[in-house]
Amino acid sequence: MTGIRARINHLVAEVLDTLQDLDERATETVFVAIENNPEWLRQYRDFAAESAATNAEIGRAVRTNLDVEIQRTPDGDVRKDSARSQLVGTVTLFDM
Repeated sequence: MTGIRARINHLVAEVLDTLQDLDERATETVFVAIENNPEWLRQYRDFAAESAATNAEIGRAVRTNLDVEIQRTPDGDVRKDSARSQLVGTVTLFDM
């Protein structure tokens, strides 16, 4: 997993370098950017063919690169919401 994790982290860093004004839905914004860029989408598909954990790894890479915390409900559950990207069903929200 380490090799693919490093490659996903590199892709996420590249995507984040092109984005501005990120909010609590930063992961969703990254997925939409990947979906709309043919080269990034090709890389994503290669990762997904290699690992079922690709989407989780992208979320982790976004959180790590932005150095943000996951939002939690008052009960301590992770706050998630449906995504507007076809690559992922839900996204974890961040404290930004």
